[in-house]
Amino acid sequence: MGHIRIQMGKDGDKSEMYFYNGFTAAQMGDPYGLLKLGTKKLKQLITRGHLVDIAAVKGGMMDAVQEITVADVRAALQRQSMQESDIKQGDAIFFNTGWGSLRMKNNDRFNSGEPGIGLEVAPGSSARIFA
Repeated sequence: MGHIRIQMGKDGDKSEMYFYNGFTAAQMGDPYGLLKLGTKKLKQLITRGHLVDIAAVKGGMMDAVQEITVADVRAALQRQSMQESDIKQGDAIFFNTGWGSLRMKNNDRFNSGEPGIGLEVAPGSSARIFA
């Protein structure tokens, strides 16, 4: 949970960068690791997972600021011959955006941000794709 955040203020302002449960980036960690939301107390997770290939729908790697939309998810599921009803409560959903291909090849770009889901797709939003 320590890597998903939203920037509410100016870029890089750690007092306006929020994580799960309202923790700010300034509260999250130090050079030695996470102080909040780490996995050290997390019990084993076992669940069914689904990989949704957004990069295939987009025709290649997404850009750092691109948002995965409900339309993108639906197009990827259709391309993969999957139905929305195949995804059940408690399942893990992983999105291939192509961004991982930069790791260890262009770390400056890899660490500059990433594409991802917005509130439209995020669990708990009113327009959530998965009921």
